[in-house]
Amino acid sequence: MEAAITTTRKEQREPDELTHSVTQQGIVLNIVATIDLKLWNRYVNATYHMKAKAKSWLEDRKWL
Repeated sequence: MEAAITTTRKEQREPDELTHSVTQQGIVLNIVATIDLKLWNRYVNATYHMKAKAKSWLEDRKWL
């Protein structure tokens, strides 16, 4: 997680100014945050494995 934060800090920069004609059309600059796919994949896999372990633990307890 810290690697993602430091990379994000390095990549931060101000966007170019919008011209007057563009701002009159109602176009504004938005900030978009993205999540690293490898980090997201780890989160999803960890959640899946926790769910599978909990399910198997509950199944084992039913027979006791």
